[in-house]
Amino acid sequence: MAIMTEGQRAISASEDRTVRLWDLETGAELSRFTFDHDPRPLAWSVEHNQIVVGDYRGRIHVIDVIE
Repeated sequence: MAIMTEGQRAISASEDRTVRLWDLETGAELSRFTFDHDPRPLAWSVEHNQIVVGDYRGRIHVIDVIE
């Protein structure tokens, strides 16, 4: 899990092969991304407004977050 610097949003990775974007104020799931392999380490690029995720096969995925 990673929390954005302003503390209002978080991203999580799960064994159900999803990465989710959360609103921490309301607890609402804002977005869900499904992968063909388990997502591994993840990070939030504040500068580029992107989520960066690795997967079990060693691939790197970059997700542009559009608000």
